[in-house]
Amino acid sequence: MNIHRITGEINADQVNQAIQAIDKGTTKFVLSSSGGSLPEAMRLVDAIKDASQAITIAGSGTVGSAAIPILASARTSISYPTTLYHTHKSELAANGNEADLREATSILDIADAGLRNALSHRVSPENLDVLYGSSNEFFDAKRAKEVGLVDDIVEPTNFLELELRNPEPLPARPQPIFQTTHTVPRLSNRDAMIEALTNRLRGQPSEHNPYASSTLDEIKNEVAGDFPKLLKESVQRVATEQFQSSMERVPFVSQRTVPDFKEATIANFVGFPSLLETAESAEIEYTHSAEASFTLTVKTFAARFALSRQAVVNNNTGPLQIYQELAKSAARTVGDEVYDRLQNGKSYDGTALFSSGHSNVDSGTTVNLSTVYAGMLSQSRDSIPAPASPMYALCAPGTISAVRAAVASELNTTNGGANVDRYLPIGLNTNSIIGEYRIKTSTRSFYFDTDAVLQFTIEGMSAPSFDSREEFSTGDIQFRCIYDFAVIIPDHTKVYQQG
Repeated sequence: MNIHRITGEINADQVNQAIQAIDKGTTKFVLSSSGGSLPEAMRLVDAIKDASQAITIAGSGTVGSAAIPILASARTSISYPTTLYHTHKSELAANGNEADLREATSILDIADAGLRNALSHRVSPENLDVLYGSSNEFFDAKRAKEVGLVDDIVEPTNFLELELRNPEPLPARPQPIFQTTHTVPRLSNRDAMIEALTNRLRGQPSEHNPYASSTLDEIKNEVAGDFPKLLKESVQRVATEQFQSSMERVPFVSQRTVPDFKEATIANFVGFPSLLETAESAEIEYTHSAEASFTLTVKTFAARFALSRQAVVNNNTGPLQIYQELAKSAARTVGDEVYDRLQNGKSYDGTALFSSGHSNVDSGTTVNLSTVYAGMLSQSRDSIPAPASPMYALCAPGTISAVRAAVASELNTTNGGANVDRYLPIGLNTNSIIGEYRIKTSTRSFYFDTDAVLQFTIEGMSAPSFDSREEFSTGDIQFRCIYDFAVIIPDHTKVYQQG
């Protein structure tokens, strides 16, 4: 009779091979594994339980961690005399804020609950507490039989002749309830709740969702202490969508990241000169770059809001929509920082961004693109040409018509192409002109190239984040919106101010 051996790390390949063996009718397996992927192990557990034939598994060598539920899932599980067993609580590497760590703890609780349920038909709740009550538990074959993990201990040579038992189906008994620090509903139910809350925030129906008509209080009562997390995930989804699509976002800001809040020094490469003609077999010459560096520190911008216990009971979702407005506020905050830098003429180091010495300012009140183009071209340095034309124009609402007319005139080729011959407006066009109410000087406009304005965020935190908790003293659900970023205009050669 064929025996299939499962050895080494439990992974997708091992599990696929074992399932293929089951499909071919194999009934005997030898398991020797210290563990591996728990999700893959549980996939094999389901396949063993669903098999049409009775499966017998022998534990050999070392059987531990994710391999334990595989052994327990067999109709008959046996152990070789010298097999060593190893169980432990679930582990997960996590970092971040308090909410991130709580979420990691929730995942660990779910994993531990799954392990205990997989063994509950064999091992009593008391023995499960022993096996999974400490960080690491090692035991031998005798102890494995005592706690019910295996049915018998046999010599390897006897396993080949072992007649497969076909006992009566195991009597059904209630699954032990693994009490966690907070109640976590079944994943499918939890996803349905989040979908219902999310669609409610979007103003969309939740078709075929059992929680579509549930009140907030009904959902809160079902999930108990997990309710703030459900609200957080729902709000985070909708608020992030709102943030990404908000008209408050500044379209010309380029995104960058830094690892943390520490002061960072960033190298700023302006560019390279044109390539040099190189003769056949000649050595390629080194080029150079205009390079500068700047320092920055990411700052924190935040606000918080409370959803009262009464609002939850009354099913008042109005306060939830305030978080969508908070997402808009976060986008607007970035714009505030950008326009503050431009209007106050602040360079990254606090020095003047616009000055006659930089050749990037024209105090005239009439829109004159000839001056803008000439000024930007004059900022070439180290034989590296400045942008031939700005990519964006930003102006006060009162100036937008004049800027559009000037750009349209530059793009007009019916006048003999004189303007096109003199200037190369490759980027600026009537669709890249932005009117902004936060530009206070009515006759002022700004022109800049790609990557002129940089926004730095913490790695993995490019959008605002929401944290939530239930306030014990009031019953309120407290929400906190945090957005960490810094806005920098590092290079005066890429910006020009007129007016």
